[in-house]
Amino acid sequence: KLGQSGFGAPESTVREAHLVIGLIHHPELFHLYENEVLELSLSEPQLASLLQHTVDALVHEPNLDSSGLRSHFSKSPEVLSVYERWSPHDSVRSRRFVRQTADKQPARQEWLDTYLIDRRQKVLKPEVSEASTEAHLNRDSEEARFSSVKQRMAGSTVDETKIGKEL
Repeated sequence: KLGQSGFGAPESTVREAHLVIGLIHHPELFHLYENEVLELSLSEPQLASLLQHTVDALVHEPNLDSSGLRSHFSKSPEVLSVYERWSPHDSVRSRRFVRQTADKQPARQEWLDTYLIDRRQKVLKPEVSEASTEAHLNRDSEEARFSSVKQRMAGSTVDETKIGKEL
């Protein structure tokens, strides 16, 4: 369970939920960080769908508040279900900016910080994986070289009794 939240979901998925639920509870974030919201690449398909519905609603009705946005979800039971699954959970609500009662300025900064962390993690994860693979391959090739040298040495044992007689 390493790298997982108490919710049983990977930490990156919980971070994605922070971003989406935070956006729903503070729709003004969309207008502040529109480019960042549109650049979000979510690994969890249900959260990606919830984000898409959120963005569509805010594009078509830019003045929607959180309440209006949530009532908009009632048109799609699947989307509403995803929101209802994630929004009340402790691992999601543990971040203050996600809460509906959060002050706007701290919510703005915390949302952006979470976005930047998410983005960095998604860039670094493949790099770490690649470095790990290279290190593993290097270790394997070092072990193979060592084994080869060891086998050659074993195959070329010298009869010590002959050494003394040849001199």
